[in-house]
Amino acid sequence: MSRFLGSAAALALLALLSGCQLTMVESLPAGAVPTCPAEWRGAWIAVDEAGRDEGDFGVVVHDDCGIESREKGNPHPAKPPLPHPAFFEARGKAIVFLGAADALELIAAPSSDENPPSKEGYVALAWSRDGDRLSMRQIDHRRAATLIVQGALPGKVNWQSDGNSTVLIGGDPNGVADTFNRYDFLDGGRGFNLRRVGGDVKALERALKSAAASQKGEKKRKP
Repeated sequence: MSRFLGSAAALALLALLSGCQLTMVESLPAGAVPTCPAEWRGAWIAVDEAGRDEGDFGVVVHDDCGIESREKGNPHPAKPPLPHPAFFEARGKAIVFLGAADALELIAAPSSDENPPSKEGYVALAWSRDGDRLSMRQIDHRRAATLIVQGALPGKVNWQSDGNSTVLIGGDPNGVADTFNRYDFLDGGRGFNLRRVGGDVKALERALKSAAASQKGEKKRKP
């Protein structure tokens, strides 16, 4: 984990995916669809907790819901095909699922022979749109792990010697759909935000350059 993207969005996803506190689901829930919500389409830049644009990470969601990221000008994935998410609703929440390998590619997660990021299963994120902001929230890792240890949920928890842990919520598509309708995992998880900056890659690249210049100027002004 020594080299990774610095934005709030990328850091939040990397923490989820790299094994620090990793929660996945084994299957896409029954009823998940690839239809792209209109609220998702366009170019998005990561924003920090103060609402300021980050200069190192953003994503573009195309009309067919293919997703690519830009990290300091570098595209991920570097070549087609682009990953496509699936969408689901449970307990009044809109949820997006993305294959773990695809999510790792989008955030340019570093590889490690000693503790490689898991590529098993799917990442699940609750999402909501308010104006030009897209808010995302991860699964509550502790709650999922506790329910599995107590026997309330199928799955497995892997506690590692370095204090990290991974959770895989098990089940076939019907079982995973039932799990998300039965339990709310998505209130206590870590969150991050993106801001819509236009409709295409060029709009994102302009926004990233502007944000990077602003951040550089702020550093120079600091005593």
